Amino acid sequence: MPCINSGQCNDEAYTFYGMLKSCQGSSISDVIFESVSVGNLISSPPPFQRLVDIRIIHSASFFMLPFYARLQSHYAHTQSHLFLIMRFSTSIASVLFAAVPMAMARTVMIGDSMFAGGSKVNNWLQEWAGHEIENIAIVGASLHEGWTESIPAEYAELDKTVVPTTIIMDGGGNDVISKRSDCESMDDACRLQIDEAVSIGSDLLEQMHEDGVAHVIWMGFFYIGGLEKAADYGTEKVAEACATAKIDCHLADLRDLQIPRGWDGVHPTDEGYKMLAERIWEVKLENHVPI
Repeated sequence: MPCINSGQCNDEAYTFYGMLKSCQGSSISDVIFESVSVGNLISSPPPFQRLVDIRIIHSASFFMLPFYARLQSHYAHTQSHLFLIMRFSTSIASVLFAAVPMAMARTVMIGDSMFAGGSKVNNWLQEWAGHEIENIAIVGASLHEGWTESIPAEYAELDKTVVPTTIIMDGGGNDVISKRSDCESMDDACRLQIDEAVSIGSDLLEQMHEDGVAHVIWMGFFYIGGLEKAADYGTEKVAEACATAKIDCHLADLRDLQIPRGWDGVHPTDEGYKMLAERIWEVKLENHVPI
């Protein structure tokens, strides 16, 4: 029986996303498709407030019958615009099957402690994507070579037998922190440090492009006391790197967010990590990046 979680819907827009786990034989499971809006309605962030979570566990013959006939009685009380979609079962079916390549996309996260380990960013993105996202980020990693493995080294060691479709990365924060006194005064040493870090990141984007990676979302910097100018400078440099890259690269700009931080004054609270994930997901939706 189809199940639509209409409790999270509203009459502004409906965004469908996720993945088709199986399409062989007679069963189709966990079907969620991406970026389908009703009429000319426009979704607004945060996107997860606009979700319509579709789970279809049924035979392929389901698509031979009109969606409306199968669903109207179950959802007559929703007062939604879902009937606009239901009347086009053939078109919907074609969209679902066309989505198979996107559903098979491989997404990998690289970077530092903002993403590392059991990061809440990773957890939220996995929940919204509906599948596991690989995460090889390392605590303390920087774009420069440092006391732990660098972010380019993380990528170099990644198994690329199946080339990732999308890389979600951050980097540069530890490069700035290592020159904190210089960056608090925003002197030439700090600018050089950031320039070098972003240049290393640009080289990494080039390598990803050569390897066949299709998309990158590069998370920028959020404001930390005393380092606001460094965050501005670094984010602008990352934006330039993405704009000039051969690969499809998008900046997740965090500077307008008031990120709540934990005891160390650097790393976000659980709420703050969710805000980072929200911004990444907004960029994903706005630019049609498969995750």
